[in-house]
Amino acid sequence: MTTIKKLIPLLLFLLPATGWSSELQYFLDVRIDPAQKKIAGIARLKSDNNLNIVLSVSGLQNLTIDGVSTRADTDGNIKLNIKKDEETRILYEAVSTGTGPDLIDNENVFLTNRWYPAPDILAKYNLSVTLPDNFTAVSESEEISVQQQKGTKTFNFLFAHPLDGLHLAASTQYVVKKEILNGIDIETYFFKEDAALADKYIAYTKNYLTMYEDMLTPYPYKRFAIVENIFPTGYSMPTFTLLGREVIKLPFIVKTSLGHEILHQWFGNSVYTDYSHGNWAEGITNYLADHLYADINNRGKDYRKQIMIDYNAYVNEDNVISLSSFLTRRNKAQAAIGYGKSAMIFHMLKQKFGDESFFIALREFIKRNTFSVASWHDIQRAFEKTTEENLYFDFGQWLNRKDIPDLEVQDAGLRVE
Repeated sequence: MTTIKKLIPLLLFLLPATGWSSELQYFLDVRIDPAQKKIAGIARLKSDNNLNIVLSVSGLQNLTIDGVSTRADTDGNIKLNIKKDEETRILYEAVSTGTGPDLIDNENVFLTNRWYPAPDILAKYNLSVTLPDNFTAVSESEEISVQQQKGTKTFNFLFAHPLDGLHLAASTQYVVKKEILNGIDIETYFFKEDAALADKYIAYTKNYLTMYEDMLTPYPYKRFAIVENIFPTGYSMPTFTLLGREVIKLPFIVKTSLGHEILHQWFGNSVYTDYSHGNWAEGITNYLADHLYADINNRGKDYRKQIMIDYNAYVNEDNVISLSSFLTRRNKAQAAIGYGKSAMIFHMLKQKFGDESFFIALREFIKRNTFSVASWHDIQRAFEKTTEENLYFDFGQWLNRKDIPDLEVQDAGLRVE
């Protein structure tokens, strides 16, 4: 899964795309005190153009902007005008409550939201994190440099592309292992008791990267890391995945979930999701990961049958939503729609146009939208360009209708096995 950064008011699907740009340069220096569960941060924001943005600062304390004490509105936001070529300087603090997926303690740091002033647009980040010197840290980055001081380490995370958010994992227990595949650094950050799993995870990662590069486009980054944490998570962020301690030990994870999270590096983590038009990334990832693995083992029909069974079992008139309204999975009904129904749309496209055109269209979609925010509209446009067909009606009904379809079986037969 990917982490939703913001829930944007839903727009009509077939409105023209407005375009998203990354004009914001964001320099973030944070110092983390695990003993006090505290973050002290300095954010410096610049742009080549005048820029109006909204910062989410919910949970942050002692906030000042250019030396002026500032408070958020009732939604936890601050509206900010960035003037061309002028630096805006923000000082803040945050304290970990130890609840949910975010944590700071004497051995671990896991931060996925509400730990820095987060803009509502893509930004190019330069992140620097200072921790006690017994910690090892990882974040979105293609290169990591470390500066050692007396009693502390400062980790500098270099990432040359626009991002839709920052995440941080650090621990005193990490054992790091690295191998290289075709110029891509493959790394594991596993706790000491699970370090023996590193070779298996690296070997499977190599296979997945090779398969998806052949199927789609070259891997978008120079690095991919599998990072363990203490929560039962399965998150995918640009350049790394965050897997829970109990999850990572399960023997089937390397054969299923790992590939799913790696595929998100293309869908959701380099082509970002425009949530104002619905979350398309889970459906295509489900189709080309979970469904594909079943299909490779001659269980593709069974997988698609289970999608329809789940839809019929969990979706009803009281909880049905259109696919363009799906944002994230919070219950089985939403999973049946956002993962299952969405996957079946991609299956229909593949059946309608054939394998060659299907993958040409996906490559076109990736190439046109890498390091920008894309919607279902962009997927439609890529398939229309590839197939030279007007798919306005097809996508319109697939995405905007929420009535439950009536299914019937034709040409039924009996097979004895």
